[in-house]
Amino acid sequence: MIKNTTLYIVIPFNVRSNDLDGRNLMNLRVKYDDGFAAYLNGKPIAAANAPSSLQWNTSASGDHPDASAVIFQSFNVSDHMQLLKEGGNTLAIHGLNAQLSSSDFLFDALLEIGVEQSGRVADSAVFV
Repeated sequence: MIKNTTLYIVIPFNVRSNDLDGRNLMNLRVKYDDGFAAYLNGKPIAAANAPSSLQWNTSASGDHPDASAVIFQSFNVSDHMQLLKEGGNTLAIHGLNAQLSSSDFLFDALLEIGVEQSGRVADSAVFV
């Protein structure tokens, strides 16, 4: 068996033109152990415990404890909403584990857009 500290996930999804109407907030919500770098249509949008230079065998730059890893952490990526396009889009994840000998590896993601109201997301749509 070949082991590695890296996992690549590519998630294609579609956006309709009316999905974007009036929406001004985009969050990437993730559960991860131990790190990741996320890309929307090929452009970086969020990262945690990821070194600045990523390779095929990169390890996470820190540990994300199991108790935290199973809870969605939200990353406001609203500055990247212009990357969404009508039709086909791709969310790509470079998942990172801290150690080759680690007994676990977790990644789960939701990309949601919505309208910000009083610091919360209203009228949201989840794509992945």
